[in-house]
Amino acid sequence: MRKRGVTLIECLLALIVLAVGLVGILALFPVALENSKGSMELSQGVIVGESLKHAITVALKNAIFDAPQDRWLVSMAHDLKSGGTIARIDFGLPKLSEGWRRYPGNVALTYPSTQFSEPQGDVAYLMYADPWVRGHVDRVHNEADPSDPYAQFEFSFDVRKVDTLSYVVPAPPDKERQTTLYEFRIHVFRARKQMAPTGETILVGGSYEKDLVASLKCNISVR
Repeated sequence: MRKRGVTLIECLLALIVLAVGLVGILALFPVALENSKGSMELSQGVIVGESLKHAITVALKNAIFDAPQDRWLVSMAHDLKSGGTIARIDFGLPKLSEGWRRYPGNVALTYPSTQFSEPQGDVAYLMYADPWVRGHVDRVHNEADPSDPYAQFEFSFDVRKVDTLSYVVPAPPDKERQTTLYEFRIHVFRARKQMAPTGETILVGGSYEKDLVASLKCNISVR
């Protein structure tokens, strides 16, 4: 009895079908990696945002009311970088009449507006790790891993004073001092930078660009 084998054409057709299937599967990997990267950046940005919220909360609990300026003054400590040194932020909280303000820069905002919802083009505070942590991260970076917990992030925030005494008529003479609730919107960015072989930061495309990875809203009271 004669048995029929597989012809060369049939083998080629099977290989073509297999190749097309493999190419389709491999095409999913870059998409999956990009989505994974985006999810990781979002998670990290939310963690940084929560850390900033706690730092602002502590700062407001220790705020000092300046009678001549008629406003609350705040000193916020966090992992920040300014002129090569770790620094703090000192700023005055806005009055009721001043509406929304954006920091850094103490810029007046109108709401709603494109500027309010899209702060990517504005200046931001540079994040910076604790010196001990930074030293270990630099060592790892120089050896193999270009990761960094803070230096890739920046942040800015919008703040306005909430009129919790609007029902009091006439308004008390020390209303600015008695009104202690503020609404914050914290914006966390990831800078589009890459590291040169020498370890210096270079800007992608020769310009300073950053992506908004997380925004948090919260109400915080002074003291």
